[in-house]
Amino acid sequence: RMKSDVLKELPPKTENVYRIELEEEQRKLYLAAVVDAREKLRAAKAEETLIASLMRNPDFYNKLKDELSADYFVTALNRRIFSVILSRLDEGGNTEPYFLSSEFTPDEMDEVERIFRSAAQLSNTVEECADCIKILKEEKNKPESIKASELSDDDFAKLFRPDKQD
Repeated sequence: RMKSDVLKELPPKTENVYRIELEEEQRKLYLAAVVDAREKLRAAKAEETLIASLMRNPDFYNKLKDELSADYFVTALNRRIFSVILSRLDEGGNTEPYFLSSEFTPDEMDEVERIFRSAAQLSNTVEECADCIKILKEEKNKPESIKASELSDDDFAKLFRPDKQD
C-alpha cells in the first residue's frame, strides 16, 4: 500500500535542497571523515577476503602465519571469525562453515557463510592474502582521527563556529 492510495488529500512530497559552504576547518573534517569511512570499508573488504581465502585454502596459513594477527582487524565480528579460524588452523581443524557453527550465533553464521561464499569471486592466491594483510597493517598504523562522539559539547560546537575557538 502506498500512502497516496490511503490519504488522497495529502499534497505531493516537497523537497527543499539548501546548499551551504563549509568553513575551511569543517570542510577538512568532513573530507577526513569521508576518507576514513572509505578506508574502513577497504579494510573490512580486505578482512573478508583474507578470511574467505583461509577458509577455502587452509594451506595458505603456513605461508602467512608470521604475518597474520587479529589485532589488525577493524571490525569486531571479522576479528572474532578470524581468531576462531586461526585457532582451528593451529589445531589442524576444519575451517568450513559447518565446522564453525558451534562458535557463532545463527546471525553470525549467516555472515560466516556469506564470507565463505564470496571466495568464489576471489583469485584465492597467497599474493592476494598478502595484499590484504598489507592493507590491514596500513589501516592499523594510521594516526587516529578526531571522533566527534568523544568531544565535549563545547569542543564539538567549536567545530562549527570557528570564530569561537580559543
